[in-house]
Amino acid sequence: MHWDQGFVTIISLIVMGIILAFSLLLIYMINIEYFLVNSSHDSIQTYYLAESKIHSVLNIKCYYDQLLSTIEEYLKTGKFDTKAIEIKKEHLLKEDGNRKVELGFDIEDDRRILKLSSSSRYNGIQNNLVSKLYMLNDFYEMGIPIVSENSIDRDNLEVYIGYMDMLREEMEVPFDAKYTIGIDGSGYKKIDIIVEPNGDMFAEYFGDDIETPRRREYVGRNHENDRIFLVAKDDGLGPKNVRIITGEGVDKGVIKGTFYIEGDLWVLGDVDIEGILIIDNGTIIVDPSIRLFCSGLMLSRDCILEGDSIRIEYDRSVIKRCGVHIPGFINLKMKLIKME
Repeated sequence: MHWDQGFVTIISLIVMGIILAFSLLLIYMINIEYFLVNSSHDSIQTYYLAESKIHSVLNIKCYYDQLLSTIEEYLKTGKFDTKAIEIKKEHLLKEDGNRKVELGFDIEDDRRILKLSSSSRYNGIQNNLVSKLYMLNDFYEMGIPIVSENSIDRDNLEVYIGYMDMLREEMEVPFDAKYTIGIDGSGYKKIDIIVEPNGDMFAEYFGDDIETPRRREYVGRNHENDRIFLVAKDDGLGPKNVRIITGEGVDKGVIKGTFYIEGDLWVLGDVDIEGILIIDNGTIIVDPSIRLFCSGLMLSRDCILEGDSIRIEYDRSVIKRCGVHIPGFINLKMKLIKME
């Protein structure tokens, strides 16, 4: 009998020990779960705090203008101000001790990438967040020298036509831009770009009197860093005629810049163009004895090439320098955003 009572006591103690152990384990697991839930909540909070700063840079004008200026400087020169963009207190979801968004640039899969990164701390938990955005319009990074209705797949054809329509409406000469010499064809029927033997370049503007230019102006030298930006839009006077002429004694002219022409481009002398040609409803006309070489890119709609010695090669380094002031050239599009 005493042995049975002792056995029951031992079994009871063992059972109570097991129950106690399970109770402690359950309490521990509940505490761990509570901690994990809180940690997860705090981690999510830090994610949103950091993400909100990145979105502020992309969506609030004062920060976006600063970002755009940095992008333009980088595209033109390869250099940029490494100073972070600082978010004002009134634009923070919550003060977390870090108001800065860092900038960086990269190339991935032959696409130019903008990197924006920020960090936030909440209840002792810190998260670093990085976003990667495609920087340029898809049409400028297709890797092909001539982009036209014939080279665009059916799914993107309507988008391309819409983009060319937008250029008709919004393209203008950026007269105040750094490293840029503006040439505005408004009010003229014909514009001549003349390359002289000493490297000087002049623009001559013609009205209905085709023989005598109404105006002549100096537009730079072909060895300088500045690039021309020519806009010749059909402003009610009919399609424009732009002619590139090399002066007597010039073996080969070199012109750097951007040409937007609603009309025809005539090449009257061997010339290398480093830049972007955009021809809308026109023709590039090159005499059989003349050679035209363009390194950069050509965008076209309803364009005809007339000449046996026309060669266009895709060059992304030229494109990035010459496309900055083309509407829609810089077109930020989110690739990914993640914690590091």
